[in-house]
Amino acid sequence: MKIKRILLITIVILFVSCCIYYFVVRETHQNQPPPWYVLTTPLERSVVDDLCAKLNITESEQQKLCSNEEVYADEFVEVIRRTFPLGSSYETIQEKCAVYQSRFVSSEDGVYLYVYYDFRGDEVIEIAAYFTNNKLTSIGSTQNYDDWYPGRLLQLTREALTKQSVTPTPD
Repeated sequence: MKIKRILLITIVILFVSCCIYYFVVRETHQNQPPPWYVLTTPLERSVVDDLCAKLNITESEQQKLCSNEEVYADEFVEVIRRTFPLGSSYETIQEKCAVYQSRFVSSEDGVYLYVYYDFRGDEVIEIAAYFTNNKLTSIGSTQNYDDWYPGRLLQLTREALTKQSVTPTPD
């Protein structure tokens, strides 16, 4: 009987500890910008205005994205997904985003098409659109660069921070 009580108390303590840890970690990380923001800068106001005019933006997104706050390219991913639903054609997206196209990769048979849009022009955060038979199959952001090159994002971040700290200041 005593062992069951000790086991139950231990489980309850572990559960409560995990819950507290989860909420503390979530709150501390929620207020920090993503690490890749060190590698880039916010979008230029003219780009934000252009995207806000061309894309299907809700009122709440209008306040968040189209105000005078700093905005990064990956913050537009959900708006782009809604503006261009799956099945949209390459031409449909090009009508609104052609000026931002940074890369275009096509399979030899033309069945698969990968198009990248870089709203900042620095190749850090690109919006990737994937097509099969000229039908949109997915849209995402290259912000999860570390998924493909583990540790590379950390390395790039450290390099950027090092460059910032050793950049000579004008006398």
